[in-house]
Amino acid sequence: MICKLCGNPNMDKPESHIVSKFFFDWLKRTSPTGFLREPQNSNKRLQDGLKLEFLCSNCEKVMGKWEKSFSEKIFKPLSNCNATFSFKCDDEYILKFGVSIVWRALEYNYGMNLISDMTEEELNDMQKALETWKDYLLDNSQGIGKNHVYIIPVKQFLDNGQPISIAYNRSVGIDFKVFDDQYWGFVFVKVPNMIIIGDVIGDPDSNMKKYQIYKQNTIKDEVLPIIPEVVVRVINNSIAHFEKGAENISQHQIEKIRYTYNKTSNK
Repeated sequence: MICKLCGNPNMDKPESHIVSKFFFDWLKRTSPTGFLREPQNSNKRLQDGLKLEFLCSNCEKVMGKWEKSFSEKIFKPLSNCNATFSFKCDDEYILKFGVSIVWRALEYNYGMNLISDMTEEELNDMQKALETWKDYLLDNSQGIGKNHVYIIPVKQFLDNGQPISIAYNRSVGIDFKVFDDQYWGFVFVKVPNMIIIGDVIGDPDSNMKKYQIYKQNTIKDEVLPIIPEVVVRVINNSIAHFEKGAENISQHQIEKIRYTYNKTSNK
């Protein structure tokens, strides 16, 4: 198996996380049971997130440094904060981490043939985005051009007392969406307390600028954020899908999720 990032043909690491391991560690640590659950099968316990033969140990180690910095300096403070939280995008590890997340998610979707109904032009744009992000991660380029990456904090937005909304906020998922009416296609990564998005096709909504990772920007977690309508559509569709998969959970379990979330989210 060849490393998806650097092309090393001597893969010395059996499996890598598609979405960073620290998100799953936090979910387990703040879970009443210490386990994870699949939305499609709410009665099935999991001990970890999706792992595949993906990266060599050297690439995993490099990404691990960005993940450690992001987890300690941004994710944990955001997750522990009960008020509006903000962070400056001055340090390069933030963009490196964001790019590593959207690159892995898009590479996974593309490599597993999970993306369909694409025009030749759209497929070309997708391949260009993958190459642009890969070059940046490998330090072969200084930037990512028009393939911007965004972080939308949603803790305040989703922590609204509604059991399904709270449960969705604690979910992890990846997707790829193209909206022909907006001519905008992006990879969408839902992790606890935030959404990470990478531009792939077309032009983003102007409201995304406030969430873009660039050095002059400060990103804020707000109770009523101004989120582009197409992103809200994805969130609502995801919540509906999550709710459908979780409909077999009893009312007692839903109340337990709410109680435990409020009790443990500050750990």
